[in-house]
Amino acid sequence: MPNVRAKGQRPILVIMDTEFVNEIARNLRRGGYSDRSAFIRDAVYEKLRRLGVNVAYVKALAPPRAHVIQVHSGVGHNYSLNEDPPKYRAAKNRKKRSK
Repeated sequence: MPNVRAKGQRPILVIMDTEFVNEIARNLRRGGYSDRSAFIRDAVYEKLRRLGVNVAYVKALAPPRAHVIQVHSGVGHNYSLNEDPPKYRAAKNRKKRSK
């Protein structure tokens, strides 16, 4: 299910200067990141640690995007992303725009 948060998650809105956001975007790969959210979560985690706050790193990780689906054969697990495939999303967005 797209746009559904796991239990215990809260979004945080952070307003930043456009050039600052662009600077983050330009340096994501250099820092080993693929998205701004991961970069910002790590930056907040690092700052808390520097302040002496003992917080588990697992709290700074992105929530899992896959969930386990019961396999009817009873052997192993089957994993599915917690979102629609890109083609489906694109088609759904085109339908919304055409209304």
